[in-house]
Amino acid sequence: MSKYNYLSVVVALVLILPTIVWIVLDHGVWRGDPVGYAITALMLHKQWGLGFQAWLGTMFNGYKGPGIYWLGQCMVPVGQLLGNLNFAFLLIPVGALFLSIHYLYKSFVLLHQSKLVAFCGCLILVASPLLNGLVTGFWIEPLQVAIVSWFIYATCKAKDWGVDVTIAKLLIAFSLALLVKASSPLYILGSAATISYVILKQWSTLQVNRKFFFLLFIAFIVVFPTVVFYIYNYEAILRFAHFASTSPLFSSNIPRFDLWQQNVSSQLFQEPSFFLSVVVFFSGIILTLNRKQYNRLTGIFLLSVFQIALFFAAWQSSSNVDSRYFAPALPYFSALVCWALTAINVRLVTIITTCVFLLQFFLITGCSFVSLSPSSSYGNTRPFTVSPDNDMRVIQGVLSLITRDSAVIVDLSPELGVAEIQYELAKNNINGNWQNSCKDIGMFFNYNHQEIDTSTIQIDSVVNAIRSYHPDYYITWDSRRMPDMVKTEMQRIDRYNAVTIPARWAIAEKLAASQEYRIVNFPNQPKVLVFKRIEPRK
Repeated sequence: MSKYNYLSVVVALVLILPTIVWIVLDHGVWRGDPVGYAITALMLHKQWGLGFQAWLGTMFNGYKGPGIYWLGQCMVPVGQLLGNLNFAFLLIPVGALFLSIHYLYKSFVLLHQSKLVAFCGCLILVASPLLNGLVTGFWIEPLQVAIVSWFIYATCKAKDWGVDVTIAKLLIAFSLALLVKASSPLYILGSAATISYVILKQWSTLQVNRKFFFLLFIAFIVVFPTVVFYIYNYEAILRFAHFASTSPLFSSNIPRFDLWQQNVSSQLFQEPSFFLSVVVFFSGIILTLNRKQYNRLTGIFLLSVFQIALFFAAWQSSSNVDSRYFAPALPYFSALVCWALTAINVRLVTIITTCVFLLQFFLITGCSFVSLSPSSSYGNTRPFTVSPDNDMRVIQGVLSLITRDSAVIVDLSPELGVAEIQYELAKNNINGNWQNSCKDIGMFFNYNHQEIDTSTIQIDSVVNAIRSYHPDYYITWDSRRMPDMVKTEMQRIDRYNAVTIPARWAIAEKLAASQEYRIVNFPNQPKVLVFKRIEPRK
């Protein structure tokens, strides 16, 4: 390994070290999408023992890019070996962060001939509150950041690889991007076009020989499953993409431009570092124009501006305001800051900027280790949990009621979904019956292609379906017995979950009046309401 590559590896390892320590120490409750990805990965791993056909059917069925749980199934044996499944899964986003730093450092050294500028660019990534929170959860976006970082590197190196190697790498990388998430091409379109232009310029040098066909075969190994997955699931993928980007359940009343500024200044950056970055960026532009160095406004500058503008246009047209979508654009913001530092070409400015991001990195790290008091100003950063918190104690109480052949229905949203309980149950017995012995109340709602509408939830129909299921326990919050809490609950949580709140209260009221269930005490949790079936389930 050359000294050049060695430095990028060292920088990446040093910067991800706090995150590695974090994922070793944390024993908190996983929530939201990461739990769903983990459960799907566990199901895929479980299918290994049921035969190739069952495994293949699960592998190529879905409505989201399958990359994270295709990788996740391979980490299950690692988690079993280490006795820490959370740690094994989180090695995937941490590994993605390592690759992001590695490729960006090499890219910035090539572009700016400065290790200090390259180090500053990498600090921008690890000091981001948004990315910090995503890497310490089993999220897709860190993989997208790694893909974007590679494409930036590829735009710098493609002309040196040779046309045959570049074609193979482009096919593989673009396929991986689609496997990670269907929206990934949005973040790499400019880079992919640039690399394709390099291929066209060098096309006359292409030699159709054994090496070329071997490289195409390697690319085919990745391209083929990607194509098969998208052809087989294209209707479900398009339906979900339309729902996620147009549903008012994910919207906000805050003006879009204000949300954009808020996400960039407090999620990708922090306000002091954002203000400094803006000053540095515009200073770089002014100096470039004054010096008439117009050629500096091409290359990485033009690519980054184009990609950020493209993302902004797409984000503006979508109703979804989730800040996670900003994460894959972060490498381009980092590239612009590095470009500006090179344009200014004053070492003191570079040192000050690096120190500001280094301080932010320490603050974000301190917040995640609870050395500093967590606050909303630290974005998605999550403090780690060493000992079981109250939510984990509730989960453990639910687990004590579940047997292999039991039927338990859980309605503990929004604090705890059934996936969180299933995941903790699966960690105790990976090959057990965890996906069937505990179900979410939402399984009995008549949703229509992800869309949730309270008016379509027929309470009597849901209650009859619950009775037909013959659950041993129906577990919910004690507040479900207080009608005046409905509006309070709807105001407290996000729109997506708020829609079903009235139905949850109505179902609890029906069960309380039923002669088939009685209310029993839940261990040391007065806020939990447990309905137990009076007659044994047949």
